[in-house]
Amino acid sequence: MFTTNNHYELHIARQAELEKNAKNNSLLVSLQKNDGVSALRKRVGSSLISVGQRLAEQPERELQVVFSS
Repeated sequence: MFTTNNHYELHIARQAELEKNAKNNSLLVSLQKNDGVSALRKRVGSSLISVGQRLAEQPERELQVVFSS
């Protein structure tokens, strides 16, 4: 029989999968728009610039980059 913890772990795994699919769908929708590619490039470019600035200010820290549309 499944315990409560196993059910919770399955729920968390399914939720993570759904969130991943939602992010992918959001990215696809933004690319399909007429200005989606340029807007996406601007967001990714500005994110990369801010990461570069943070690395220049604090090179000893590890940074995790998360992109979302």
